[in-house]
Amino acid sequence: MSEGLCGESEADCPVCWNPFNNTFRTPKLLECQHSFCIECLAHLSLVSPARNRLQCPLCRHPTVLPSNQPITELPTNSDVLRLLKLEPNHIILEGRQLCLKDEQKSRSSLRQCIRNPQFRIFAYLMAIILTVTLLLIFSIFWTKQFLWGIG
Repeated sequence: MSEGLCGESEADCPVCWNPFNNTFRTPKLLECQHSFCIECLAHLSLVSPARNRLQCPLCRHPTVLPSNQPITELPTNSDVLRLLKLEPNHIILEGRQLCLKDEQKSRSSLRQCIRNPQFRIFAYLMAIILTVTLLLIFSIFWTKQFLWGIG
């Protein structure tokens, strides 16, 4: 990626292979000039033994973060955003959750979190599992009531 933008592969994160965007897949630059989406870098920072140091997944070059600087403050790869015709958004890290800082919606808190798409899928699947479980319990109860009522 340090050799410049040359095609569609430059528009995808080389770790997760998802296309870059201007929210949770914002391309961030490491010191070695390789770009990765902010979500992959956030995951990498959680498993990294050093709190203020990241190793590039491609070349292993270390990127040192100033103390207490979150991953979200790494420089954004503006070239990739221009290639995708996107404007940068301000993404923040609250605990372990990436959030979109939305100044237009809330002036008092200035931080409006958008849930991670994987969490939405998880919540949806859990709702389905709960619904199916309740239906099974109800059908077993109803079947016992029906059979005991006849006999």
